Amino acid sequence: MLSDLLILYHNIRGLRFDKLQECLTKLATNDSPVVLIIAEHWFPKRSQWPRFAPYYLDIPAYISESKRPSEEREHGHENGGLLILGNPIAKTLIKSIQKEQHYIYFEIGNLKLASVYLPPSLKPNEVRTILQSIPSQCNGIVGDINVRFGTRFKDVSTHPERRRTIESETTTRQLSHMIPTEGICKTDHVFTSIPCEFKYTKPAIISDHGRIEARFPAAITTNLPSIPKGPKKYALKVLQDPKIAKGMEAAW
Repeated sequence: MLSDLLILYHNIRGLRFDKLQECLTKLATNDSPVVLIIAEHWFPKRSQWPRFAPYYLDIPAYISESKRPSEEREHGHENGGLLILGNPIAKTLIKSIQKEQHYIYFEIGNLKLASVYLPPSLKPNEVRTILQSIPSQCNGIVGDINVRFGTRFKDVSTHPERRRTIESETTTRQLSHMIPTEGICKTDHVFTSIPCEFKYTKPAIISDHGRIEARFPAAITTNLPSIPKGPKKYALKVLQDPKIAKGMEAAW
């Protein structure tokens, strides 16, 4: 059986309860494999993590998160963070997860993806080191790289040295820089060597970033588990517990 694979990536600048609820709703309304990558879910100060972390670690959609920084940073985006969620089909198919502070690499179907968050505080040589540490078999990179690529993307151009570094490293891997068919991406980008349909949408979540929606046609070739018809409550049920909802809100 062949199935499309949908990769979603959204920098939401802090995973409040209402933002998590919207993210899980997006997972619950798709029958094909969906992986949702959330960036900057540690946007608040480190002192708030212990109160907040248990609520998203326990949800059924949870797959993995990046390594936490060794020390708290003054600005939220420097704390960064990547969180990976998936619907039941995707969770059964993901393998070979490798997590670092600035990226999570995983394999699903014929996609070998590195989801990245590169804070603006990183120097170009640090960006190069991070990109070169991604496994050599990687055939896709997606994420907020905090650089803008100019007129080709109907945007301004920023940080020329960082931009050249990223262009050099992705070219070396023979990854094409995808232009969205819908929307204008600024610092959120997709690089891949396999066919991909890329849209950049603006969901209801409060954030200054849009959402990457990258669909990889016929990317899954294994037999998929059957999905029952009707409402899908697997991801949202945990949020209906008033204690959990109240606890998450209190953490913010």
